Amino acid sequence: MMNGWKNETRLELLEHLAEGEEGVKNGRIAPVQDTFDELRAKQKKET
Repeated sequence: MMNGWKNETRLELLEHLAEGEEGVKNGRIAPVQDTFDELRAKQKKET
């Protein structure tokens, strides 16, 4: 029973990751690294 739950959870995670990659490729969302780079740049400007 537990093994089936783990497999289902893994499948859901992979689906979410694939959706995220597709969103980045299609320009709907920015890569997380870009977001953190922008935040760091803004923080440096404020100090």
